[in-house]
Amino acid sequence: MDWIAIGAIGEFVGGVVVIVTVVYLALQLRNSNQLAKASSELEWVHGLNEIWDRWSRPEVIDAIRSGFHSFDDLNQNQQVIFQMQVGSLVNHLQTALQLTERRLLPNSFEAIAEDLLVMILSTKGGLQYWEIDSKATPGGEERLRRVKTPDHPTPTFDELFPWWREKE
Repeated sequence: MDWIAIGAIGEFVGGVVVIVTVVYLALQLRNSNQLAKASSELEWVHGLNEIWDRWSRPEVIDAIRSGFHSFDDLNQNQQVIFQMQVGSLVNHLQTALQLTERRLLPNSFEAIAEDLLVMILSTKGGLQYWEIDSKATPGGEERLRRVKTPDHPTPTFDELFPWWREKE
């Protein structure tokens, strides 16, 4: 075997090694992306659970329940509680919409977030809160119009969470 043949074999082996390396890196990148998506999902669900946990506190339950009935009828302290808690949920839902847009959350999360936003708007107090908040937030009025007109039927907040209905 002469040096030319050895060189040709070396080039061939080098080419195969490059192809194997590129395939390996592509697989690693895909796995890394899947892990990032799974981490985003877990973090988002964990954040939503933290919000629900805060809503279960006795001083918050009354403000939330009454606030969804009518934000304007709340006393000032209850309005602050309602605004902070619902604002936290709305921000969390908007984060889901942004992460879905970037493909870091599955499309099903977009539907969940939109449905919850529509459910908030289905209550008198939720709509009152949203109208106040959307005026104070850049682009909020456009988001309000988009969320108010879902492209699929959505249950109301009271239908989905009957235990949040204000006791009469």
